[in-house]
Amino acid sequence: MLKKKSTTSRFLQEAHIIEKNDLTIVTDALNIAFATTSANISTIILGGSIRNSKLSVVGPDAINMLKHYHADKAFLGVSGISIDKDLMVPNRLEAEIKKGLREMAN
Repeated sequence: MLKKKSTTSRFLQEAHIIEKNDLTIVTDALNIAFATTSANISTIILGGSIRNSKLSVVGPDAINMLKHYHADKAFLGVSGISIDKDLMVPNRLEAEIKKGLREMAN
């Protein structure tokens, strides 16, 4: 699972993810989905409402879709990490997606 922020986009390039052949990416990020279209990998984009300012998909439809998938790994961009090791983001809808992503990954 790949999340939308610039760190994750950079990771996609630097880790040569696009060169993988046996990979399926589940994402809520329009820019990640677009970036993977030129690759020989499978990409699943979550459905829901688009946050125009972040080019991300949020809302109950996206959360429900996450329940149908399992990921070996999740790569998430966050604004911070609390002392209790909770992920922090400034938007409640984004926080719900991140929680769902953490729950679907090993």
